[in-house]
Order: sequence, then structure tokens, then C-alpha cells
Amino acid sequence: MKKRYFLLALMFAMGVSSFASERDDLAFVDELYKQKKFDMAIVESKSFLDKYPNSKYNKSIQDRIAKVYFLTWDYQNAIKYFKILLMNNDLKEKEKNEIRYYLVRCYAGIGDKKSSDEYLKLIDSKNEYYEKAIYDTGTTYLSNENYPLAEEAFQKVIVLNGKYYNEAILSMALLSYNKGDYNRSIAYLNEYAQLKGKKNMIFMNYLLGSSYYKLDQVDLASRYFEEAVKEDKESPYGKKAILNLIEIYSNKGEIAKVEEKIELIKGTTDYNEGMRILGDSFATKGEYSKAIECYNKTDDFSNPKLLYSYGFSLYKLDNLKDAQTYFESLKSSSYYNQAIYYIFAIDYKLGNYKKIIQNRAEVKKVNVNQQDMENINIIIANSAYEVGDYKLSREYYSKNYNLKPNKESLYRIIVIDNKLEDLEDIKAKFSEYKSKFSTDTQYKKNIYLSVGEVYYKKGMLKESSQVYKEYLSTQKDFDILNNLVTVLLAQQNYSEMMTYLEEGDNSPNSVYLKGIASMGMGKYS
Repeated sequence: MKKRYFLLALMFAMGVSSFASERDDLAFVDELYKQKKFDMAIVESKSFLDKYPNSKYNKSIQDRIAKVYFLTWDYQNAIKYFKILLMNNDLKEKEKNEIRYYLVRCYAGIGDKKSSDEYLKLIDSKNEYYEKAIYDTGTTYLSNENYPLAEEAFQKVIVLNGKYYNEAILSMALLSYNKGDYNRSIAYLNEYAQLKGKKNMIFMNYLLGSSYYKLDQVDLASRYFEEAVKEDKESPYGKKAILNLIEIYSNKGEIAKVEEKIELIKGTTDYNEGMRILGDSFATKGEYSKAIECYNKTDDFSNPKLLYSYGFSLYKLDNLKDAQTYFESLKSSSYYNQAIYYIFAIDYKLGNYKKIIQNRAEVKKVNVNQQDMENINIIIANSAYEVGDYKLSREYYSKNYNLKPNKESLYRIIVIDNKLEDLEDIKAKFSEYKSKFSTDTQYKKNIYLSVGEVYYKKGMLKESSQVYKEYLSTQKDFDILNNLVTVLLAQQNYSEMMTYLEEGDNSPNSVYLKGIASMGMGKYS
């Protein structure tokens, strides 16, 4: 009898212990979620499911895991756990519709429209989740910049004319703005303004201001930005409106209004941005000293945008070494892509040609636009030319010519071919020049001089004279004529030499050469 009671007591104690352990583990998981330690919470939640496969809390745990994955944009894992919820639990229809709603959004998040639509069809069109799923799917597509699918979703909501109608109209305004169709954005915003019910007036006014600003209708832009500020100057869009107004008023030179707006954001993190915008406005007008005064009023010298602006103004003030220091400090930011050109340009201005050549591989580490790349290539090519490395110079001029074939790059290649006395390349480039840029007058003379000179240096007098004659057949030029006469003299072709000299002037040098030609022709009188 005693043994029987002992066994019952032991079984009861073990049950209580097991319950306490499960409860404690659940409390620990709850605390992790409350502290938003989601990675750890998911690990512990999965551990709980493994440890207590028959727990009555498993449905809740699975739901939490799925929703955390959803909220952290891990849609694949979210889909996995939402499907587990659907398969392994006895769910009410309302719960099923909620899970289907999330699956609609998850599949939209990974761009699987077909699966997203399939789960949408499983939701009753009269259910509250149906319209919400379509609208929220539209916002997902919008955030992923999939504008056609986003518009398709919003237009469906507009046709339904239900709970999310107003939001769909406003979202269409934002979509149109993001696509650069600012007039269409304004049209939707004007329609939104006329709607009944609760409206997001701050965002509406901010977006109207932004659309008009993009259309360069500054007065209307400032009007709506001011409305957004009046609605709530402390809100995110109210603060953005203030920053835009600082830019507008500073560009218009309305300093009193600028100071008024600056005052609204004093003591906030937006103050630094406001002063940077004001400084950039001065820089745009060429008032670089005033720009620097504004930058110095900030305490945000870890901001790459500010450092770039500061460096640019210093560069324009010819404070080159300090400017370069600012530009070089941007190495770990995306602004280094823009700063790299100025770093090379400063070294070129300072005559640091060898440094430029040594650092030329730095350009491969950044992503610069084509214009900056062309300018950097010119700086490297010119630097190589300055130190006598003509092959490297030609290499970088050739890079530019390959990027964008133009007569200037081709001219520079021909000049360097002359320096290198590279007959084959200069012949090919000369032929290309005559084929592509036959109407050029800017570089024509120097190109003909360069080509003729290479032939002359190589002892190819006939080819050299033909180059000069070709030029003189269309126009007169003393330097070309002088070179031709030199070649003809070397050929002892005195009669032709005299013919060309007769077309020239009567300078002492010309008279002297005519005398030599006459003697060569046997005319001594």
C-alpha cells in the first residue's frame, strides 16, 4: 500500500516538474520576443517545438516563428512555417484566411505572382482579408519597384471601392511619383484630397510639394511643403518638408525664410542636414566660403555627404591639400565613387604625376560614371606623357577612344604615335581620322604635321610629301608648306619646291629657299 502511494506521488511530482519546465521554457521564449531578440527567439522557439512536440502551445509558437520571418523579410522561411500551421493544426476559417493572407504577401515578396494569386483565390472575396491582401500585395510590389504589378493590385482595390479605396488612390499617387510621372501623381493627389473619411494629409501635402518641385513649379511646391509643416512639423514628412523649404528658399535668396525654417529644426538631428543643404545652395551659386561657414556649423563630420560637399568647396577655393584630405576620408563610403576624380585632379594640379601613375589601379576599385572615367583617363594619360611614358599615355587615351570615339582622343593618340615613331599605328589612326572626321578643322593641321613628320623621320620622303600636299590641296598654311619644302629639298626636287614656294610669301627665308631651288635647277641668274 505504501509503495502504491509512493509511486503515485512520484508520478505527480514528475508531471509537475515537466509542466514547470515547459512553462519556464515558454516564458523564456516570450521574454526574447518582448526584447525583440528575434534571431535567438526563433532558435529557442524551434528548440521548444522539438522538445515538446505535443505541447498545446505549439500552434502559437509556429505562428510566432512564421510572423517573425515575415516581418524580417525572410519570406521563404515564413512560407514554410505558415504552411506547417495550415497542415498540422485544427484551424478555424478565420485563422486559415489570416494565414492565406500572409502567404499571398510572402509569395508577392519573392516575386511569385502565380502562387500569390492562388492563395488569394482561397480567401472569400467578402472576407476582410481579401481586399487587405490585394492592397498590401500592391505595397509589397511597390517597395520592390515592380510598378506594373503594384498598379494592377491598386487598381483592383479601386474597383472594389471598399475599405482600402483611399489608401489605393494615395498609393497610386506615390507609384506615379516614383515612376517620374509627376503630373499623374498630382492628379491622384487632387482626387485623394476630395475623398471623404480619414486621410493622411501630411503625406499628401508632402507628396504634392515634391511633385511640383520635380516639375520646377517652386511656388506651388513651397506652398504644399508649408502645409505639411503646419500639419505636424515634428513628423518625419514634416521634417522632410522643412528641409525642402530650406533648399527652395536658399536657392531663391530668401534668407529670412531660411533662418525661420532652420530654427524649427534646431536641436534635432535634421539641423545638420539643413545646414548642409544651405551650404550646398551657396556652393551652387559659387559662394564657396559661405558654403564652408554653413558646413562648419554642423557637428556631423561622419556624414559622407557633408564631407564630400566640404571637400568640393575647398577644391573650388583652390585649397587643394585640405580638399584632398576630405575626399580621401570618403574611401569607405559610396561618395568615394565621386571623390576619386577630384583626388586625381588635385594630384595633377599639384604636379604629382608619378603618384597618379602609381595609384591608377585605384579606379578599378570604384564605380564611376563615364564622364568621370574619361576625365580620370585623361589625367593619367597626361601624367604619363609628362614623365615620358608615352606607351602608358597612349594606352589611356585609347581607353577613352574605345569608350567614346571622338576626334580629340584620336588626335592625342596620333601625337603620341609621333613621339613613339610607331609608323604602323599612326598610319592606321590617320586613315581612321580621315574616314570618321573628314570635316574636322580643329585638329587637322597638327595631325597632318605629326603624320608627315613620322614618315620624314623614317626616311619615307615620298609619303611625307604626299601627306603635306594633301593638306595644301584644300587650304594654305605656312607650317605645312615649310615642312613640305624641307622634304622636297631633301629629295632635291627643286622644280616642285619652287612651285610651292611661289605660292608662299616673300619672307627672307622664302627668298633664300627660292635661291637654293633656282641653283638646283641650274638657274644662276
